[in-house]
Amino acid sequence: MAGQLGLDPPTMKLCPGGATAELELALQNSEAVANAFSSSIYSSAIHFLVYCSAQLTSDEKVEVEQTLQSSYITRLDCSKTGSYPTVLYIFAPDLPKGYASCRFYILARK
Repeated sequence: MAGQLGLDPPTMKLCPGGATAELELALQNSEAVANAFSSSIYSSAIHFLVYCSAQLTSDEKVEVEQTLQSSYITRLDCSKTGSYPTVLYIFAPDLPKGYASCRFYILARK
């Protein structure tokens, strides 16, 4: 699945609230894309790639990880994939839109 930012689809503007709010909206947007293909990120994801802005503080990085854990990992149905997806965090000097805090990629199987 192509990279998802925490964008509000009608306005294409980043949601307010920082990195965790962007990640939560990116998860919702990713689920909407998966649903359009009769799938779900909660049962089909095998890998997550989370790009985070290198400018995030240590506390913000921990919040991003905890948000992914509580919003996604705890709700997984691994019956299709056989295991939990791998998660890789990459800290990048700059992200799209010039001020995004997170960008989210998912590798999933149908």
